Amino acid sequence: MGLERERGEKVEVDVVTWRGMMTKLLACPFEDRDGYIEENHEYKVQSQARQSRTRTAPGRPSQDMMSFWGYKFETLSLLPDTWDATPREYIEGREEQIVNNAAQYCSVVQTGIGDTSLIIGGEVDA
Repeated sequence: MGLERERGEKVEVDVVTWRGMMTKLLACPFEDRDGYIEENHEYKVQSQARQSRTRTAPGRPSQDMMSFWGYKFETLSLLPDTWDATPREYIEGREEQIVNNAAQYCSVVQTGIGDTSLIIGGEVDA
């Protein structure tokens, strides 16, 4: 880790985990209210069927449109240089480029809850 290289020593913490795992742990006290089914296949099938029957609210963008916004954001995020240093032809020609939706960053932070020290990693789309 960069912090360990910078300090020249190992970072000592109590917990090292992903952000998503912390979310699950911290949400556990509320599982009796909202349900907490992770691996129940039948539940997932029924839930997906329910969702596919749900119509998009009037005035709300379609899922395809919102996906396009995400892809557009990723193409802009992956410009080879800063916005002002990238040639105009390249920026305007990006419509023909295939989006690499596998590119991502992992943001790592050191934090804590009470006396417990944590290092948490979380995916950030590029």
